Amino acid sequence: MTREATTTYFNYSQIAGDNLQATDLDPFNNLELSDEQREEMNSEARNLIIATADKYLAPYGAEMVGNGDVYGPMQHASEIDREELKEVLGLIDFDHIIEKYI
Repeated sequence: MTREATTTYFNYSQIAGDNLQATDLDPFNNLELSDEQREEMNSEARNLIIATADKYLAPYGAEMVGNGDVYGPMQHASEIDREELKEVLGLIDFDHIIEKYI
């Protein structure tokens, strides 16, 4: 997708209330992970969030990029329901990722 023909709709933080890069599945380090393991686990979580968002956004010709920005054709900007996307992302089950590190 070329950025010239697109616009930024919104950022992940505008729908989820948090920065995508700050995703942390174990904020209190209860899993006692090394820094490398923690980053690997959280990277998997971010990738899952982006993949899930992209499935929702694809019919609009939009995509979420690594920093959480959502880009797509300007004519579809008003069609994307941020609350619905927030609900979709809220249903993500991260258990299969966490189980790898237990």
